[in-house]
Amino acid sequence: MILLFLFSIIAGVVLAAPFGPAGAMVADAALLHDRKRLEMTVAGAVAGSSCLAFFISMAAEPVKAFLDDHERFFYLGAGTVIVMLGLLMAFAAYKSKKGKEGSPFKGAKPGASLVSVFFITVLHPGSIAAFLFLTAFFAMRFSFFSDHRVLFTAGIAIGSLMAFGPVGFIFWMVRDKAEKFVFHLRCGLAAIIGAAGVYCLSRGF
Repeated sequence: MILLFLFSIIAGVVLAAPFGPAGAMVADAALLHDRKRLEMTVAGAVAGSSCLAFFISMAAEPVKAFLDDHERFFYLGAGTVIVMLGLLMAFAAYKSKKGKEGSPFKGAKPGASLVSVFFITVLHPGSIAAFLFLTAFFAMRFSFFSDHRVLFTAGIAIGSLMAFGPVGFIFWMVRDKAEKFVFHLRCGLAAIIGAAGVYCLSRGF
């Protein structure tokens, strides 16, 4: 169970790191708004990731039953998607050098940002797909996974907070020089995610 919890924390960090919709809103709050907005946005991102992790983990058994006979296809599919995500992140980092975009949430109250990032995280197809892959992987590696969904969810919550919190704080501290920092950070994350995708592909062959 300790190993499951630790892996869940790592997964929470990794899923928060790619700067999907939730990460983009955290960065937006840190770079363009006050600290209250940043704190509320981080809280919404963590809550959204935790809820999504719990509800999708309820489908662990049927997912596991399907993948027991299709493990190779799972790794090939997951690897392809992850590699594509890494390439898209690299492309987005390149495009971001063209200039900063305005915030779509200017003028909104801090509480509204919490609700917005929560629902964006829970309903975004990319987030749902990522947690489906994660749940399938954990169900295949831990036979007792379905009996410890709460532990899994707690690990995701801690990992998400460990990612979103420091990232938001760092962005807050370097907001005057953030464009260059964000570019290099995105490139580094794209490389890491791409490597993870290649690893999954290697497991499928």
